Amino acid sequence: MATLTPFPKFRALDADGNPLAGGKLYTYAAGTNTLKPTYTDSTESTANANPVVLDAHGEAHVWMSGAYKLVLKSAADVTQWTVDNIESYARTSEVIGLAASVAASAARIISANTTLNVPGTYPSIQDALTYLADKVITNGATVTIKLADGTYSMGGTSLNLNHAYGSKIQLIGNTANPTSCVLQWNGTSDGITVTNGNSIGLIDGITVKLPAKAFWPSNVAGILARNGASIILGAGIQVDNFYYGIAAQAGSYIYANRAVVDHAGDVGIWAFVGSTVDASYATSTNATDTVNNLGFGFQAEYGSALNCSNATASGCLIGGIASLSNSNVRALNATSNSNAGSGFLARDGGTIHCNGATANGNARYGVEQVGTSRVLAPAFTASGNTLGNFKQVAVLDNDTAGPRLNTPHGGALRIDASAQHFFHSDNGLQFEIATGPAQAVNHLYVHGGATGQEVVIGASGSDAVIDLALYPRGAGSYVRLGAGYVGSADAPIVGYILVKDNQGTIRKLAIIA
Repeated sequence: MATLTPFPKFRALDADGNPLAGGKLYTYAAGTNTLKPTYTDSTESTANANPVVLDAHGEAHVWMSGAYKLVLKSAADVTQWTVDNIESYARTSEVIGLAASVAASAARIISANTTLNVPGTYPSIQDALTYLADKVITNGATVTIKLADGTYSMGGTSLNLNHAYGSKIQLIGNTANPTSCVLQWNGTSDGITVTNGNSIGLIDGITVKLPAKAFWPSNVAGILARNGASIILGAGIQVDNFYYGIAAQAGSYIYANRAVVDHAGDVGIWAFVGSTVDASYATSTNATDTVNNLGFGFQAEYGSALNCSNATASGCLIGGIASLSNSNVRALNATSNSNAGSGFLARDGGTIHCNGATANGNARYGVEQVGTSRVLAPAFTASGNTLGNFKQVAVLDNDTAGPRLNTPHGGALRIDASAQHFFHSDNGLQFEIATGPAQAVNHLYVHGGATGQEVVIGASGSDAVIDLALYPRGAGSYVRLGAGYVGSADAPIVGYILVKDNQGTIRKLAIIA
């Protein structure tokens, strides 16, 4: 901006806001192309050259006498702006400053669809981003950074795509064959990042990779949105060898439908700490970290949400598709086969809804539920899973009969305690299961009876012969047999049943006719 300190000083900036060093100010009589001189001071004793050549700071002393037309050009004679009919000293700095500001602002505006070719117009992706750094993208325009086929060596520096108008910027490679356009890092930094509330309109047709599989502590992510950021990925995205393939962290969002991630360490596609990932039809394979016992194809963690419906996971160490720590996963019709862990894993309060899903040939369970976590799996297909198709879990829920303790996939229900089990009602303690002997191998069982049949109290266990004992408490106590008593006179004894008393002595219980 031009200033008046203590006499008019002209100052010009280029389109990037830098001093227009060596710029040329042509001065004409207003409304004409006739050169008209300006002066170095108010006495008009010394005329400036015409054009006035600006110094290294883009400045020159310019006093005017009367009305002028001004034309500013760069050192290479590229016109920057033209202003006509400047009439007084008082307005000189204002008008010149305004003209420079308008010209610089106009140069920063992109109002039509624009393609920046790399390499070509710009030698590297970072050169294209540097050009865009101060640009304002308006009028519905889209700026596409178009990458030619080839392998781009990214070294150890993340490619950060933060931009105020990032939702209107695209980074596009070869959408038909993403393996032809490769961005390769060395493993010391994350790959593509968007952070701090910024967004990117589209990334597509690119393979993001490391030359070898990353292991902890090199916990780098191939594509990372962090701190409220947003990334939209096209169908032509592949990530290989990063410890985290595609990761949304700290309240961020990633759209990753049909993305392909291979050879991750901890997680292939990850929603972490209040984040959301939409990864329908995506594929995540071979996520393994045997040293730290980690490896998940898809995972939502710490209050996050993940949609991986119709997705595929395989070859993962702990679980193909997982929901942890109060997160939610929607995996309708997903396939999680041939994992070293379980096909679907919910723990620490996580929930997975996987209606129509398939889990075959996993080395643990088809569905593994831990603690209070749940896997909702109606119309589920599971076979050939080493430890079973379902790892049972007890769930407190209710139906039309009221509250219940339920095993949603069927099977036995076990209730453990370190000592006694106590059962209370509003009227107090009603039933106790005592601690019993150490290493008990025999136990009691009960079951009901069908119509016309008895209910059963029985003994079962590893011994071939097991007594069933009833122990009233204290001297003078009795075993009461309420049903079937008839108060009649004695009748002849017709036989007996052998029982044992409380000392273990066999006694004969008489039977009368």
